[in-house]
Amino acid sequence: MSLHDVGYRAWQGQRTAASTRWFAIATTGIRLIWRGTWLRRTAPLTWLPVLFAGLAFFSYEQSIVQPQARRELARFLARNLGNRELADAFLSDPASVRHEVWSTILMTFFRYPQAIAMVLVVGLIAPRLISYDLRSRAYLLYFSRPLSILEYMLGKLAIVWFFLFLMTTLPALLLYCLGVLLSPDWTVVYSTWDLPFRVVAASLVLLIPTASLALAYSAMTSESRFATLAWIATWIMGAVAYLVLSISESRNWELAAENSDRWQFLSLYHVSGMVQQWIFGINNDTQIMYPYLLILCGVTIVSLATIYFRLTRTLRA
Repeated sequence: MSLHDVGYRAWQGQRTAASTRWFAIATTGIRLIWRGTWLRRTAPLTWLPVLFAGLAFFSYEQSIVQPQARRELARFLARNLGNRELADAFLSDPASVRHEVWSTILMTFFRYPQAIAMVLVVGLIAPRLISYDLRSRAYLLYFSRPLSILEYMLGKLAIVWFFLFLMTTLPALLLYCLGVLLSPDWTVVYSTWDLPFRVVAASLVLLIPTASLALAYSAMTSESRFATLAWIATWIMGAVAYLVLSISESRNWELAAENSDRWQFLSLYHVSGMVQQWIFGINNDTQIMYPYLLILCGVTIVSLATIYFRLTRTLRA
């Protein structure tokens, strides 16, 4: 080939649709992250709580046909979950409160083991997604192609959403299916048909704000370790501040429980937990939920705006 033929040539192959450009970023990132040793070791551990939640479903369904097995589960509902009214109703007629008990089990699964696992897994994944691109200048390679900043952001968010889906939404849906299989008859579907939709809604409450915040930390620095520290500090310091201020206003734990609501806004963990309780129907006071919903929406909007303007300023530099 002669020298005058060497140069830029238009792409003659098949182009992917503009609406799926983010998908290429997401799939590539998922494959690269899954090669990590720590993630492959940590991911199976996030499914261990499924065994305990499945045991709770099994114990409840057995208590319907075996009255002697009701006391232990009622004690668990009253002491560990603090729901004495549900425990009393369960002792008298367990089948009538199936929806409430299933919602409580699923909510407990979201609230405690999976929320803690979420902080750890996202801390391993998200801080590197944008900070590495900024440090290695890989963003120049991304945006040398017909790719917008919003498509780039969606691709990075989808990476975090994928792993959060694997450790929260998918096991919760499998738990619901397990509960249906353990039930004495198929009429359980009629009384609990809405729980899969509530699981998806509760997952979105967890997925969208957390992924946005984690990527915002990643976009604010080229050192991923700083983003990781900021991410973990947000959850730990918020929870510690909530506990310290709640207890400091009272002399005993009972008064602390009554005064704790005013300080929940300091902890993103408690804010998301309150919204998830509302979604599962455990707390039906919609008016109280407005501030919590506004906080989650504000965190999401501010985080996404931070990512967008940070990338815009970097490209202009």
